[in-house]
Order: sequence, then C-alpha cells, then structure tokens
Amino acid sequence: MRMLAPCALLLACAPAAAQEPVEITQALLDEIVAAGLPQVRQQAGAGLEHGVRVRISDAHEVERILAQENAPVLRMAAGGEEEARRMAEELAASLASALLAKYAWSSREILVCPENFRVMADVLGRESLRGLPVLRAVVVHELVHAAADQRFDLAGCFAALPDAAAVQAFNAVVEGHAQHVARRVCAELGWSEGFEDYTGSITAPPLALEGEGEGVKLLARNLTSVFAVLYRDGERFVAYLAQEGGDAALERAFREPPASVELVSAPEWYLHPERRPRLLYELDGALDAVAADFPAERWITQRITLASSQLESALAPLSAEEIEPIQRALRQARVLTATGVDQPGERLVAVALMEFAASADAQRYLTTYERLQKARDAIMQEGAVRILEAHYAPLRPPLPQGIALRKTLAVGGQEAPLIAVAAARGSLVVEALVSNWPDYVQEELWALAVRALDSGRDHLRAPADPPADAAAAEPR
Repeated sequence: MRMLAPCALLLACAPAAAQEPVEITQALLDEIVAAGLPQVRQQAGAGLEHGVRVRISDAHEVERILAQENAPVLRMAAGGEEEARRMAEELAASLASALLAKYAWSSREILVCPENFRVMADVLGRESLRGLPVLRAVVVHELVHAAADQRFDLAGCFAALPDAAAVQAFNAVVEGHAQHVARRVCAELGWSEGFEDYTGSITAPPLALEGEGEGVKLLARNLTSVFAVLYRDGERFVAYLAQEGGDAALERAFREPPASVELVSAPEWYLHPERRPRLLYELDGALDAVAADFPAERWITQRITLASSQLESALAPLSAEEIEPIQRALRQARVLTATGVDQPGERLVAVALMEFAASADAQRYLTTYERLQKARDAIMQEGAVRILEAHYAPLRPPLPQGIALRKTLAVGGQEAPLIAVAAARGSLVVEALVSNWPDYVQEELWALAVRALDSGRDHLRAPADPPADAAAAEPR
C-alpha cells in the first residue's frame, strides 16, 4: 500500500524541491508500467510474469476496498466479526484520502488516485507530490507489492498469522520489501529523486500543525512511529536479510514471518534466534490478568508490540544520549489498550509491560520516566494540547518502587484528567495510565499496575540457563 499518513499522524522531514505538476492519465500510467515492470521483475526475483493491471481510481473506491480487505486481518485484534468490520471501516475512512495508490490483492490490480496527490500536496505543502518523479516511485512501490502477492499470496499470508503482533510484524515485512526493491528499481531507472521525495513525505508534517504547540507535535510523533516501523525498520530488516541470506532469507520472511516487530527492529535475532538474549517473562500471559478487568461486552481492547526504535518518539523530547541506553537495554515490550464500547476513544486505559536486560536498566527507565514527564510539563504550556497542572508522588511501601502522577490537560476547549503510574520489580517495568475518566480513582490504577507486576512474576519463562541477572530481576 502506497500511503501518506493522515494529518494526525505526520512528522517532520526536509522540504522537497518543487516539481512541474503532471496530469495523471491512463496513458501515462501505462508508460510508467512499461518502463518499470521489467526492472521490478528482475529486482524482485519472481512474480509479475503475467503483468498487473494499473488504473485510475478515487478515494471512495479505495475506502470500500480497504474496509473489505482489512476486516479479516483486524478480526484477531477486534475479537469479533462486528467489531472487526467497524474497525476496518473506521481505518478505511481515515486513510482513503491520504493514499496515493493501493495494490488491491482482492482484485489483483493497482489503483492510483490522482486527486489524492493534489490533496496531499496541499496538506503537506509539498508541490513535488504533483510531479512525475513521485508518481513513478509510487507506481514502482505498488508494482513490488503486486509481485510479492503473485509469488507469496499476501491475503493467504495474513490469514495464516496467529495474532495481532504477527500482523503488525508482517505489515513491516511487506512494506519494507516494497521499499527495498523499489529503491533499487528507481536507482536503475534514474528515478531516485522521486523515491526519496515520497519516502520523506510518509512522515512529513502538515502545514496545519504549525503553531499548534508541542503537545500536538508529541502526539503526532508517537503515532507516526508506527509508520516508521513499517517503512524504515521494515526496509532495514529486508536489506539485512538480502545481504546475509539472499533470496532464500527473503522468501523465509514471507513463508515464516517474524512473530513481532521486535524481530523486525533486530533482524539478526530473526535469522539467528540463538543470538537473542533470553527473555525472562511471558508478557502476553502477564497482561491476561489486566485484560480480565475489561470484558469484551463493555470494552474494546487491543494489544501491540512496541519496538525499541519507537522509544525515540515515545521518550521525546529527551536527548538521544538519554534514550539510546534504554533502547539498547529493552528486551521486549507489550501494550494493552482499552476504550469503552459505547464511546470509543473517549476514555482510554493503557498498560505497558517492558522487560529490560537487568534491574539497573529498569531503574534507569523509572528515573528517565519522571524526567520525561516533567520535561513535557515545561514545554506543553501553549497550543491545542496543554498541561494545566501536574502533581507527582513516589510510591510508598508496600507498593513497588515507582512514581505516580496526576495531570490536567486542556484539549481544545475542554479539560481532560490524566493519571499514570510507573513502577519496577527487578527487570520488569509497568507503565499504566487512564485518560479522560474523572471517576477513576488513582489507587485503583496503582492496584492495576501491581497486579500486572504480580502476573509477570507468575509468568516467568523457564530457560535452561537462567540469565545472570535472573535472581536480581525477580526477587521473591
């Protein structure tokens, strides 16, 4: 899928040089395909022996196809047919106007949306999106998706995935593969300028964000980190596999996809699992105790894997010197989110469990967490999302070591309460928050966090040789 993130999901990148606007016609698309198809066949290794149809479409058709194709994929995350359909329709509605083109595996054709090129050029303030170089790169990217589908059956691959974490990781494989091959194709054809321009545009900031304040920018940065994992980390993953294992390793990534984005961010662990540091905890099992508080008839829950690369945005505005040691020490991270069925998005509960290499790394994270929150208090004084007041208190025994906070945010013209807690036991950290739920008592959140840590202790793995820090990581 060739996608520019919607306005709420956009991040900064360098401005692009202006290009002469081009009228997107069927004849022009046919010309681009004729030039690009032979190179895609060569660089992709297989696929497209019978070609692929590329035609002009619009956002309405793309929205319908997006909803249709994503409903089965979202079923695992949604927990039911009806909820999956609703989530797919909402996702399709939010993305359809931002997609420049889409490979539709249901009809095995590439749909190009001329009006979306114009819309996104205006939204991002990047006139180059109206030009021929970007159009060429977009079509090449989609041709690679078509080649992968003809070779591996993408719909079948998604249908065989066991859980939402695997779907997240396989999306990164698919987009990373398209980026990796399209980069090489565009280089061979002299189209690299257009490729770099559209790649930068994936996380480019809309003009409307200017002057909205640091709060809006932080939210956008966190959300856009998902796209960075798909495209940036995904391309690095595929490039590593191509260099280390050639076409056989790339084929394996489609036939036996990585189980989570942690392996996408660390491709060496995928190819050589014996090199991955042993994990002490089974985090999904630990989160089951938390999920029991949010029954499906009243809550929509999701679980996602947080890649270490996403900490760069999650810990903004801290410096790289502060973030890098935490990234290196993070072994795994899983997040459970819950929002009410009656008013999705109005109230949010989020619980993250993170395993670090050692107890000292977990303590470093706690110290960094408090510094992070206070840094945000300082910079989020103006704009559409502001912090009006903030209060901090250390957790006292018998609670585990940690910190609790309570904030009042101004979001637009309304006030929204937020309570949060971060605590550690050994090498395991829990971070939990409740947003815009005035009746939720802070002590209840503390109890939820402690229950998550207790459940982590109950879901220890049993390695043949416990890690050196195991005793310190899990005191009894």
